[in-house]
Amino acid sequence: MIKLKTMQILYVSTSCSQRLANKLFEETHRDPGFQIVKFTRLLLEGFCQNSACVESLCGISARTKRFFWKEPDEVIQNVRYQYIPFVNLMFIRQLCVQMGAFFKTISWIFRTRKHAQNRIIIHDVLANSACSGSKLAADICNVPTCALVTDMPGFSAIEKAQNKKGFYNHFLHTRTMQILKRINSYSSYILLTKQMNSLINTNHRPYVVMEGLVDAGAQSEPSQTSKAFPRVILYAGALVEQYGVKAMVDAVMLSSHEDIELHLYGDDKDSGFANYLRSCEAQDKRIVYKGVAKNEDIVKAEQSASLLINPRYTNQEITKYSFPSKNMEYMVSGTPLLTTRLPGMPAEYNDYVYLFDEETTEGYAKKIDETMSLTPEDLQSKGKAAKEFVLKEKNHIKQAQRVITMLKTIVHDK
Repeated sequence: MIKLKTMQILYVSTSCSQRLANKLFEETHRDPGFQIVKFTRLLLEGFCQNSACVESLCGISARTKRFFWKEPDEVIQNVRYQYIPFVNLMFIRQLCVQMGAFFKTISWIFRTRKHAQNRIIIHDVLANSACSGSKLAADICNVPTCALVTDMPGFSAIEKAQNKKGFYNHFLHTRTMQILKRINSYSSYILLTKQMNSLINTNHRPYVVMEGLVDAGAQSEPSQTSKAFPRVILYAGALVEQYGVKAMVDAVMLSSHEDIELHLYGDDKDSGFANYLRSCEAQDKRIVYKGVAKNEDIVKAEQSASLLINPRYTNQEITKYSFPSKNMEYMVSGTPLLTTRLPGMPAEYNDYVYLFDEETTEGYAKKIDETMSLTPEDLQSKGKAAKEFVLKEKNHIKQAQRVITMLKTIVHDK
């Protein structure tokens, strides 16, 4: 039996370290992508704990007021984070990131040349500028690549292009076509749902479905004495109407329970939805808009809540190709989750969550009332079972191991 050498992984994305994400938040007061940062951090640390040597190459997408953006490299939990500098001007920024990714990938390929038979480059394909430059370098040097697909780029662009016209719409369409063309040329795939495979993996390359992951070290268990009162129903995520958020807010305002509050965390993505929430706050004291917060603060709030909620509509085509990372974070908190029956969520999850029966304001109100009428012991039992399930089956070490097992078949066949 051949002993495998340490796998060398270069991970290319828009994600950064938790330290830098917090710094960007302090600078801009906007969400720098805390959920993406957490997902990436856990995956990379999982790789390291499976004896891989990992470097993360970041072309940040977060807004910044700095004209010239540059951050020093750093090493955190055995992961080396490299940041691509750029001039903060439209198109110049993208060009800087693309060229920077090309040359930094070439540098990594040169430094890992002794491991040529045991290295791979993973691209979060939504990081278009960084991935296009890095992919060119990988192709020139004949290094195998793996595409991590956390969202369908075509659907994302369509969603963003709504109510946009002219040049901006053309730019999004062109960018989407570039991403889709590049996706078809990868050696392997990491997909969030099995439904993605038929659309993404058209050349039938090796793939693994990894709908999400949780921190294997998340062991603390919320107790009934730690729960807030009035009882809190919590939502954390994008504040946009098409995600069912308005129906959820209206449902709480219809609820017969007076001893509850709906706490909402998130960015309205310039949609103006925050204004609607503020008007609801003025009408009903049970609606509380918390704005954007650091992930660690949201996790604490999740543990003190009585119920976590995801009202995402399932009639949209894109829901087949997504698994909300918030669901994994919700479940590992130990607080029970009430969610819609997302088609991208495997059936094995259904026993560990509460499910909406009808995706209307009235249907949401009925299920919220029904769930909040359960005893604290019943709610705690449901949350505990969910936490035990994801910690055992979906922890970051086990999920990273599944990915590495697939990747080893690629690098050794190359």
